[in-house]
Amino acid sequence: NKIQMSEEFRQIGQGTINSVYWQNGKQLVYINRDLVYKINFNELYTRGLYSNVVGTGTVSGRLPFIFDPYRDSFSLGTKGKTLLVIQNDRIITHFSFAAEGFEYLSQIFSKIITDKDGAVVYAKSFWTSDSRCILWVDYLGFAPVKQKTVIYQAGSELKSVLTVENASNPSLSPDGKKLSFTSQDTLFVYDLTDWRLAAKFTGNRIVSYAWRGNTSLFVGDSST
Repeated sequence: NKIQMSEEFRQIGQGTINSVYWQNGKQLVYINRDLVYKINFNELYTRGLYSNVVGTGTVSGRLPFIFDPYRDSFSLGTKGKTLLVIQNDRIITHFSFAAEGFEYLSQIFSKIITDKDGAVVYAKSFWTSDSRCILWVDYLGFAPVKQKTVIYQAGSELKSVLTVENASNPSLSPDGKKLSFTSQDTLFVYDLTDWRLAAKFTGNRIVSYAWRGNTSLFVGDSST
């Protein structure tokens, strides 16, 4: 209704942008310490305006550790039944929502990601249209200094599906069926059903790109 509330009435809770995650545009999931809250989008106005009375949201589960909003991140599967937490770009823990309320989430697996030849510098999760979790992990080699990316699929365990050197800018297609990324002067698009190379574009150094729907991309290189 184009109503602009003052800042004090927009606050939901403490934390950083890592503390919140939009679930299919219909729910805002918020983690405060070890509690996982879900807030329906049509409740945001009420929750913000009367947070002292109605509380933060509906508690959907509890983590077995304290979430650090400055070093950790999390995401949910497309069906909202599973949750993946990345702690300090090192520890990957996959959970399922066993029951509503203050019960602990059921742990599917937990793994420390390491590489004997390098260190982890970045980790990001993506969810496919059928709620499979794809984990993108960047490693930096010790000697010689060389960057590589390992892409994992997270199910009941963490399984490596692809290794690429000097990769960056990962992006999921809007329908969650393709993963794109760049490597120097080439843009790659992989079909997530069978990890088949669906397309690639080679030219000058790729500067940026963006998905246009589910079947095409805008690509900007160093001269075009």
